Amino acid sequence: MSKDIVECVHWDPEVDPAQLETRKKNKWVLLAGALAVVAVAVVVSLLIFLPGRREPGPADQTNPAEQTTQNTVYVGQAQPGDQQPGDNPALSGDPVLTQGVEYYKSEQYEAAISNLTLALVNDPASGEAYSYRGLSYFSQGKYEDAVADLIQARRYLGERSDVLTVRGISYYFMGRFPECIGDLTRALELDPVNTNALTYRAYAYDATGRADLAAADRARIG
Repeated sequence: MSKDIVECVHWDPEVDPAQLETRKKNKWVLLAGALAVVAVAVVVSLLIFLPGRREPGPADQTNPAEQTTQNTVYVGQAQPGDQQPGDNPALSGDPVLTQGVEYYKSEQYEAAISNLTLALVNDPASGEAYSYRGLSYFSQGKYEDAVADLIQARRYLGERSDVLTVRGISYYFMGRFPECIGDLTRALELDPVNTNALTYRAYAYDATGRADLAAADRARIG
């Protein structure tokens, strides 16, 4: 008889197996929803009670432009032995050019550009006019125009540390770091204590992932 005994399992005829499966799924859905609510509550609490973290703003960063744009750059100033603009016969011989340079020095850049453009009509080979017009464009943040003029300035004036420096810095702001480094390296060969060139070459090295070279340039500045 014992072999004929069948172990019975309690079965509720009113519960369908499909319904049991659905109930199991619903339990998991409810559990997941509860966990999500708890997670949101934790995040909100952290945002409310923890000190706020702000992104670095302009006040927290050094603006690379400040090194140059806060100081007027004069053509010929950076190289020892160069004539100063006021002593250059080419400047004193053309009143339009001279007035353009004066406008540049007084930060009247639009007036400077107008006079220097006219000076170039009178003398298309005036390296000084190209230089100061390029500096005026640079001061306005028109870096492509500045580069175009400073290329011409180099053509007529030869290699000058000050001109190469401003052109190199213009390349920096255009994101053309290899050209920037090339110009500033040459400027430093002509004037090893050119702090503007060292500063911006360090920025360019940073931008190209060469932190060791950037540190070396900053060490030279002192």
